[in-house]
Amino acid sequence: TGDPALAIIDWLIEGAPAGIAMDIPSIGVCPDKEDDRQLTVAELEAIAQDHGNYDSLEDHPRKEEIMRDLMDPEKDWVRVCEDLEQTRAYLGGLDPIVSPLGVATKEVHDKQGTVTAVKDRLILDPKKSRSNHAARTRSRIVLPRCIDAVDGAIVVRCKAISDDLDVVGRLIWLVLDLGDAYWLVPLHPLERRFQVVRWKGRYLVCKRTGQGTKASSLTWSHVSAALARLLQSLFARDEA
Repeated sequence: TGDPALAIIDWLIEGAPAGIAMDIPSIGVCPDKEDDRQLTVAELEAIAQDHGNYDSLEDHPRKEEIMRDLMDPEKDWVRVCEDLEQTRAYLGGLDPIVSPLGVATKEVHDKQGTVTAVKDRLILDPKKSRSNHAARTRSRIVLPRCIDAVDGAIVVRCKAISDDLDVVGRLIWLVLDLGDAYWLVPLHPLERRFQVVRWKGRYLVCKRTGQGTKASSLTWSHVSAALARLLQSLFARDEA
């Protein structure tokens, strides 16, 4: 098979790069772009600070619940270290680069405008720690448009006609809404020192790609695109 996911499927076991310690490969899914690092790792280390979290987290009425969910050992999203010495030991003797953490809260409304649910999303801010300045992403994410769905449907129909398959009423539409999407992708151990936050004196080392980092949207795009192609392969050629 020549699927582009062959270049990135190991991320699900070994962890994805974040463009700092490891480059993100161009696999032909997203168009290339010019990009370079604004800081070296040595320069990043020289300006590193112990950044505190934003008020959106520290003053949040559900902060304890939010952080318990993040640190849930069954989810294995972060490694909780009690102090700097333990953190360095986990990171192979290297110092962590600490970024502040914040919360974006979104209300979900029904058709009558009534609030039916509230979603809290943790956002890492590597811009503050300058970790994003040491990252490089040489691919540009292109978001899907409505016309892309139309084009895709036409391609499937045309292929079905050329293969003498049924073209009436067979097209299947599937929409996926994945919760905690970024936290589903493992982060490579070499990149983890650049995605660290503090909470009540402890260090939380991210083991998954944190939302807010320069590369996490790109690596998630590669993984989600692979997921879409795998799902499509489960349907007949005239269905999806």
